[in-house]
Amino acid sequence: MHFKEKYVSRSEKSYGNTSESFYLLSEKLSFLKSPGIWPEKPDHVIARETHMSWVFLTGIYTWKLKKPIKLNSILDFSTLEKREYCCREELRLNRRLAPDIYLDVVPLVRDIQGRFSIGGAGEIRGEIVDWLVRMKQLPADATLQVRLENGSLDEQDIKAVAATLIRFFETAERAEIMPQEYINRFKETIDYRTLCKRL
Repeated sequence: MHFKEKYVSRSEKSYGNTSESFYLLSEKLSFLKSPGIWPEKPDHVIARETHMSWVFLTGIYTWKLKKPIKLNSILDFSTLEKREYCCREELRLNRRLAPDIYLDVVPLVRDIQGRFSIGGAGEIRGEIVDWLVRMKQLPADATLQVRLENGSLDEQDIKAVAATLIRFFETAERAEIMPQEYINRFKETIDYRTLCKRL
């Protein structure tokens, strides 16, 4: 997946098609880019943006905040309740293949003075204003793209991944869906222009 770093501009007046206040969103991002707020107390934080989320790398963990947007009928993060649901579904689904990587879902809390904090296992003091997926941060040089570029990926690695996926799909729950509906979902989620640029 390709990332880009982005810092929110005050010249923007709204975000997507949601009712969330731009200034509240901007304040969340500003807070999450600060090293001192994270439980693991990193020296610095790397903030990156995808088309659906902001990702914050602290050196130990990767924290993901979903954008308050609705991309289509399937990818809808437009409300706090929908973002919580999607965060918990992401955790549930991805832990089937990566249980040691996908750790938990953590609330972002704002107190009556307007100060943010990262919620934990204890009592929540304040209003939950968003949700974060917490993952173990993986080494940057271990990605498929990097290993392909430096030639460190061999046939045995590919066979091991293939064997894992075969076992997974052999035992996975089957979805009841008609072929045309399956195709229509792909058409909703694929950005053809982006795909064409990469070809």
